Amino acid sequence: FAVRYPDRVLALVLTSSGAAALPPKGLDDDVRESISRYGTKEENRALFEAAVPRYFDALNVTLEDLDNFVETALLATNPALRGTLETLYASPPISREEYAAIKTPTLIIVGTHDPFGTFDQAVVLSDVLPKSKITVMARCGHSPMWEKPIEFVKVLADFLEDNGLK
Repeated sequence: FAVRYPDRVLALVLTSSGAAALPPKGLDDDVRESISRYGTKEENRALFEAAVPRYFDALNVTLEDLDNFVETALLATNPALRGTLETLYASPPISREEYAAIKTPTLIIVGTHDPFGTFDQAVVLSDVLPKSKITVMARCGHSPMWEKPIEFVKVLADFLEDNGLK
């Protein structure tokens, strides 16, 4: 949205974001196999139970929290799940020039334990976004807004205030 309509964006917050300037993996055999694994509710439950814990620092979630995330994920249909993975792996990258055209203040939030949106990717994003700032949230995985919501909101509120948007 910010690339297509930069005049409509007052500020941008990227949380746990991969660097779309990096080429996507593409729909290789491994990705196609992952996509094909979605099936029955029981099969999907096993997939989610294996995957969901990777999104969090283990100190920030309980078994009950993980169960709730799995139950929520099970509400998605197989076409939606497959389409999400296809889009994630096959979408064309956003060019450095497109990122550089975004002139609005940008906050990039990254968790120290995020296996997906890493600090290195945050640096790639920050290098091409001219008015960006990286905030690192300690002991957070891919979901700092869930893991440390009070700290997350404070970081967000401070960013908005610093940019005259609060």
